Amino acid sequence: MITPDFSGKPTYAVTDAVTELLRVHARHLIATALEVEVTEMVNELKSAGRDVVRNGYLPERSITTAIGDVEVEVPRIRSRDGNGSINFSSKLIPPYLRRSKSIDAWVAYAYLKGISERDMAQVLEVVLGEGAKKLTPNVVSSLKVEWKTKFDECQEAGPL
Repeated sequence: MITPDFSGKPTYAVTDAVTELLRVHARHLIATALEVEVTEMVNELKSAGRDVVRNGYLPERSITTAIGDVEVEVPRIRSRDGNGSINFSSKLIPPYLRRSKSIDAWVAYAYLKGISERDMAQVLEVVLGEGAKKLTPNVVSSLKVEWKTKFDECQEAGPL
C-alpha cells in the first residue's frame, strides 16, 4: 500500500490495528520494566545511605524494533546529599540504543539477499514504518564493519 505522508513523499509502511496495539503495549511494558529497574536502584542507593530521589525523565526517544518505532522515556535519579551526581543507566535501554538487535539481523539478512545499502531503508519501511528511514547507507556501512570484525574474530578463534 503506497500512501503519501504530509511531505508529499510516498510511504510504503503497512499499518494495521494489531501492530498498533502491540506498539502501545510494548511502550507500556518497557515503561513498567524501567520503573522497576529505577525503583530497585533508588532502594539500593538509599539502603547504602545515599539521599536520592526520582527526578523526572530523560527526553523521550524513539527505538526502532521489529514492530516499528516505540517511544520510550528513561527515568532519572538525583542526589540530594551532595555526594556527586547519580547516573542511572538502564540495562534494558542503554544510553545510545536506537534500534533493537533484531533490526541489525534484518539488515544483515536483507544485505546478504542483495538489497543495497542505498535501498535498505525503502525495503524495510514496509515492516518498520518510519523507523526504517534511520537505516541510512552510513548506518548499514557501519554495521558491515561490525560484521567484518566479528567474522575476523571468529576466523582467528578457529573451529569449535
